[in-house]
Amino acid sequence: MLTNYLWHYLKFVPVIYAFAAALEIYRYKQQLKQFYSSLSLQGPYWLLLLTLGFALNWLWSLVVHLLGQSVSFAVADGFGIFDNYITFLLVNALFIYSLLYAHQLLETKAKSKEKEVFVTAEVSPDVIARIRNTMEKQQLYLTQNLNIEDFARQVGIHYREVSSIINKEFNTNFFEFVNEYRVNRAKQMLLDPQYAQMTILDILLESGFNSKSSFHRFFKRYTGMSAAEFRKTNPPIPPP
Repeated sequence: MLTNYLWHYLKFVPVIYAFAAALEIYRYKQQLKQFYSSLSLQGPYWLLLLTLGFALNWLWSLVVHLLGQSVSFAVADGFGIFDNYITFLLVNALFIYSLLYAHQLLETKAKSKEKEVFVTAEVSPDVIARIRNTMEKQQLYLTQNLNIEDFARQVGIHYREVSSIINKEFNTNFFEFVNEYRVNRAKQMLLDPQYAQMTILDILLESGFNSKSSFHRFFKRYTGMSAAEFRKTNPPIPPP
């Protein structure tokens, strides 16, 4: 009896794990889409498909296991052979994906070396001011899907140079640079009586965020508290 329970457990766990892994990859893909829209999303996309493939394969194996005693031996054996073929295909697909991903990492490393060329050059104060003014005066941070290429076109500088300048002069990366402006805008709205009737969801959308999880993460990072706590601690004061 104990052996049967253990065997059932060993069949259930991979299925649960695989679907949990697929969910985590999907969340990671959404974060990449929001914060790193300048990068290719093919890697996470194919990894998600492969993970779902393994999840469905292990689910099939679980079904075969559960039906093993209620169907004929020939049918169960056929299901098992089919399961082995699917596993073989998925393992080969995972191997190919690993090779392609390794190649992508090498390309990324080569591109990062190119960025170092911009870092070594002295940055003029005018360029730094142009980056800051472009963000502030045009309020580009309110654009929800703003990426570094679009911002660099507004500044009139190559996006790799913009990235290097932000890293060197502002001691942060582009997306944290943008989200700090968004958090400051959200703080202003939370303190303004004009927006007192707006929900926090409305405020985060109006301030440029398109993800609740990202908003709450960055807001707490820069203020030390949640948006709800900030509003409760600093209630809007209506004008006299």
